[in-house]
Amino acid sequence: MASADFASNAASGVEGNGDLFVNISNWLTQQEDLISIRPRDTSDRRITMTAAQLQNIAWLSILIIPGMILGSGVYSWWRRR
Repeated sequence: MASADFASNAASGVEGNGDLFVNISNWLTQQEDLISIRPRDTSDRRITMTAAQLQNIAWLSILIIPGMILGSGVYSWWRRR
């Protein structure tokens, strides 16, 4: 079912509804050169972690994962010997 709710203020920021409405208006007023898709606004994507969490990630990425890969390589080498 179609409706004009995409042009309401509440839905203007959802999935490009604002761009759609502006582009429809520009097309209807025969201003095709103004039809475009605006770039998305950048959002703040910071991760907040404690010192303990940072240390756990460091141990995991520097020692544990490479150690598991090395260990599985040594294990498969030993079995094929």
